[in-house]
Amino acid sequence: MDGKLLLRIAGGATLGFGLLAIFFPSFMVDYADFNTTAAQSYSEIRAIFGGLFIVLGAAVLAGPGSPARKARIKLVGMVFLGCIAGRVIGMIFDGPFHLTPWVGLLLEGAAAWCIFAGLRRVERPVAVIKAKVDSPAP
Repeated sequence: MDGKLLLRIAGGATLGFGLLAIFFPSFMVDYADFNTTAAQSYSEIRAIFGGLFIVLGAAVLAGPGSPARKARIKLVGMVFLGCIAGRVIGMIFDGPFHLTPWVGLLLEGAAAWCIFAGLRRVERPVAVIKAKVDSPAP
């Protein structure tokens, strides 16, 4: 799969997740089983799950045009690795009792893989081997 396509998948999904959290914070409350109805809680959800992930997704979608952009994209991948580490620690201490942490782990792992695999493929494009034909077909 093309490296730029992998980056678009990761960036688009991250941006979409952020937009979902900005415009539908109640979805995040229900999904993560937060026990809150306070307005301040919704504001925090919009900031952390919305605004942050919109910027992370946009950074990936901007593409790896320069070394500085590649470094930013790597940083986004590292953010996802941090999310994975936090989720695994949470599952160890709190138990993997629900499907929610497993889904989060899968999505964060997929995003990190798309980012790092995409960058690697952009930096080292796959060589295309052309078949040499000795004689034309009859």
